[in-house]
Amino acid sequence: MNVYEARHAGREFCNDTEGSDHYKKGGVEPIDLMIAKGIIEDFCIGNMVKYATRFKLTRNLVDLKKVSDYAHILCGVELGKT
Repeated sequence: MNVYEARHAGREFCNDTEGSDHYKKGGVEPIDLMIAKGIIEDFCIGNMVKYATRFKLTRNLVDLKKVSDYAHILCGVELGKT
């Protein structure tokens, strides 16, 4: 496998992310409140570090999917500022 194949496979796997249903109950997701209050950056970075570190122990690809999801959220928030 080369870097292009690895990147494509990783994107395909990590592309399917969505918050759990239990976060959607009550009308507003907690992360939406963090975005609205401008405190999302540290939350996302902290979670990326947490899941990346956990992956070293678990070897669970879902942990990397979560790293990707928080990176996408943070990137989207930053893009929304322009």
